[in-house]
Amino acid sequence: MGYFEIRENLAVGYPIRRYPPLGELGFKDGELLDLPADTVLRFGVDCPADAFPGHFFNGTIPVMSAKLIEALRAAGIDNFQIFPAILIGTGGAEWTGYFAFNAVGLVDSLDLAKSDDGIEVMPGGDDGPPALCSFDHPVVDPQKARGLLMFREVKMPPLLVFDDRLERFLAELRPPEGWGIRLRYLNEKYDPRE
Repeated sequence: MGYFEIRENLAVGYPIRRYPPLGELGFKDGELLDLPADTVLRFGVDCPADAFPGHFFNGTIPVMSAKLIEALRAAGIDNFQIFPAILIGTGGAEWTGYFAFNAVGLVDSLDLAKSDDGIEVMPGGDDGPPALCSFDHPVVDPQKARGLLMFREVKMPPLLVFDDRLERFLAELRPPEGWGIRLRYLNEKYDPRE
């Protein structure tokens, strides 16, 4: 069993530059958000009207296309909240069929001895929150991940981890334009597909 994270491939997509003001809501905290499900969020994307913006954006607030949400659900992933999103391009063009994405669940899954080039960003307490870390190449310990299909890493909450079972559904449901994503494998050895 392996794990990976999804990254934007800006060589074929366009970045989000403007986010809706949401105050203290943290889309990368791994916790349920107290936001009405029908809240429509608007994002500014650096995409011209005659292009396709992409399927995945991993900025301050992750955004996914309906097609990518379909692949997650097909893989059995259901621990997330979604909120309708509209992407607004550089010339005012609008794209619907997108969702602000909140993964729910934090797991202490890292193999610290095998994760490369790590630093402790904020120390943890004995009975308080765990230390926050940053690693150039985090390695997920499958035993600690306990077979979960998707979660955020408690020591690196921005790290959204997927079980490699999702790969099959990404291949089966791949849209004609491709996903416009890169997979970064979180295995002990660097994967040449990265």
